Amino acid sequence: MMLFNSISYWLFFLGVFIAYYGTTPKFRWIVLLLSSLLFYGVHDIRGSAILVVSTAMDYVIGLMLPARRDKKFLVALCVVTNITMLIMFKYFNLLTDIFLLLQGGGRGAIGIPIALNIIAPLGISFFTFKKVSYVLDIAAERIAPEKNFGHFFLYVIFFLEVVSGPIDRVSSLMPQFKNPPIFNPVDFQYGLFISLCGLAMKSAIADRLATYTDVIFNDVYRYSGPTLLTTAYFYSFQIYADFAGYSLIAIGCGRMLGINIAQNFNLPYFSASVSEFWRRWHMTLSQWFRDYLYIPLGGNKVPLPVQYRNLLLVFLLCGLWHGANWTFVVWGCIHGIYLVFERVVTHLTKQHAPLARLSASIPSFIKIIVTFHLVTLAWIFFRANNITDSIFFIQNISHGWPNLFIDTTALGHGFAGILSLMILEFLLFNDVLKRVEFIRLPLPIRWSILYFLLFIVILFGVDSDKGFIYVQF
Repeated sequence: MMLFNSISYWLFFLGVFIAYYGTTPKFRWIVLLLSSLLFYGVHDIRGSAILVVSTAMDYVIGLMLPARRDKKFLVALCVVTNITMLIMFKYFNLLTDIFLLLQGGGRGAIGIPIALNIIAPLGISFFTFKKVSYVLDIAAERIAPEKNFGHFFLYVIFFLEVVSGPIDRVSSLMPQFKNPPIFNPVDFQYGLFISLCGLAMKSAIADRLATYTDVIFNDVYRYSGPTLLTTAYFYSFQIYADFAGYSLIAIGCGRMLGINIAQNFNLPYFSASVSEFWRRWHMTLSQWFRDYLYIPLGGNKVPLPVQYRNLLLVFLLCGLWHGANWTFVVWGCIHGIYLVFERVVTHLTKQHAPLARLSASIPSFIKIIVTFHLVTLAWIFFRANNITDSIFFIQNISHGWPNLFIDTTALGHGFAGILSLMILEFLLFNDVLKRVEFIRLPLPIRWSILYFLLFIVILFGVDSDKGFIYVQF
């Protein structure tokens, strides 16, 4: 597989880069389309056929929409078909379990010896949302339908986003495909810098933390409270370094090709509330749920009880979007409850001046610490193998002190990785090495930074084929 952290991917990208800039700008989109088809086909040839057929359907619907007075039928056809396909491939086994449970028996209780083992096409959660947003934007007259099927198909299958996002809007990517810029050596260097930062976050930080967390989560019953608590902290940083690292590699590779891909993270663990966390974490997904689900349900313009219901519904669906497992459902519901509680508190502080003064008096760093721990608590359900493990994990955090499972190497790498992540975050998000500052650095310093990052990846990166966490979604 051509994972972003594999040598095969970087050899593939080198070929794409040479072919892309070696082609006349007018036809560069064809290079990207063929490259994306190859990239996706190597990972999931069966899913390629499904992706082509479903994309063609949404393309035709998009062309038909402007001429229709009543657009509801076509919009409903698009949404229902895409969501049905998503449910069929991703949630069939979960729905089968629910049905059998309601029947009061296990598998085979109603004549079904075993649930069908349906494997979802790679990236189905991401490309489904892309296609649905495209049709909804046409129906709302925010964009015009794309007449060139190749351009639209490239938007859906673009190899830098098809596996794990970001979920860019068509209005952002399409113009860049049609009007590619000339090669810019500074953009190339900056894109390489961003990609190497992402690769370092993945291989030298996330995968190092995983050597500890995977052992604990796969057998939580053997370990004491200090070990479980350490694991919870490690996983919070692991999933961030893993997914933000993936996004940075995509953004950096895009920049090397002259394509701007949407930012997906913005220091989420420095959020002073859970609602702020979701404005900073997986930003393109949060914006999608806001624009295409929460706002159509009434947004903040409906009565508070309806807002609370809608928040719970949105985050229930957000949990389900991540996977067909009860742990994701609970994780989503926990975040929904957090946000409802925040709304209740916000409403009360507006009504009562003493509460408003009390809220304003709490230092920001206290709010950040509390938010981080609330998010970390929810991550336990996200990562655990099942609900039973999650509950045991939380119940036993206070037991067995001070006995800590000591794997000196794994613990040392874990804490060093977290410290390195903080330094990297400072460089990336505090304008020390933003593009404007980066290009002002002397050329030898720029390349020294790039070689240093490559050295970090080679020296401290985990030499494995461990995939990215969000590839499974």
